Amino acid sequence: MENDERKSDAGEQGISRRKFITGTGAAVAGTLAAGALLPGKVEAVPPPKKWDKTTDVLIVGTGYAGLAAAIEAHDAGAQVIILEKAPIIGGNSAIASGIYNCSEPDVQAKYGIKDSPELHYSQTLAAGDYRGDPEKVKYMTFNALAGRKWLEQMGVAFDPKPYTAVGALWARSFDPVGKGRGGLIIKVLKGQVDKRKIPILMNVKLKALVRQKPLEGEILGAVVVDKKKNVFIKARRAVILATGGFGADVTMRMKHDPRLTADVPTTNVATAT
Repeated sequence: MENDERKSDAGEQGISRRKFITGTGAAVAGTLAAGALLPGKVEAVPPPKKWDKTTDVLIVGTGYAGLAAAIEAHDAGAQVIILEKAPIIGGNSAIASGIYNCSEPDVQAKYGIKDSPELHYSQTLAAGDYRGDPEKVKYMTFNALAGRKWLEQMGVAFDPKPYTAVGALWARSFDPVGKGRGGLIIKVLKGQVDKRKIPILMNVKLKALVRQKPLEGEILGAVVVDKKKNVFIKARRAVILATGGFGADVTMRMKHDPRLTADVPTTNVATAT
């Protein structure tokens, strides 16, 4: 995804929008190197003779990640289409607490809390039994404050006083202010998506990823099911998978832990598959 026609001229802002659009597509292509073997029956298929729709960036999912990606891609100059398989947006993000964890040393110091991105990083690695990818954990923790500031720019208000959320290790949790919590964040981001006139295709399910060849080459788009009809959508720059987890998919979760049978309840929404 590094050819010139797929790059934006937007300037650097942390990770640049250019890297966001091109890099994400490359990452997805790399992750899906064995696309036909993915669980959930999402396969990789060769390109069609004729595409039904075309966009720059195709985003699957309308949770925090999907809506944020849509806003950033649009603001970088890309044409964007978002897919949502449910009749409502938000997924698990809409029912989440909305707690945001980040170190903000100057603010925390006012409450006698000593913190830093380095401490956030080391504690996060340790909490995951050091199974996390250190580079990705570092990127997340060192950019966490910038992410919260971005949400605030979008219109999300947070309580300025940090606290230790249940299950957390340090007083670096910030609550959104207002009714709805996680749903409030979705509402704000949806407003920004609407302001930019980014289309969201509802009740549309991802069926397959379109690739140069089923087991190699770049991701070129996707096949989706809309009103029981297969629709081929071409993505000139990237396909971004922001589909969340699969806590409601018994078959998939049992592949990771056979004890998670249908008898085990989940707090996930039914579409978290």
